[in-house]
Amino acid sequence: MSGVSAYAGQKITVKFTGVETDKGGGTTDFVIDDTALNQAS
Repeated sequence: MSGVSAYAGQKITVKFTGVETDKGGGTTDFVIDDTALNQAS
């Protein structure tokens, strides 16, 4: 695998998916803060 360098200069999409956990049919909210995409050597 060549890592993320193959995507240099390109637009990518990162998707976060949540799951409903309120059994009463309410809304489950989540907030994403301070994300990073790192390449391990």
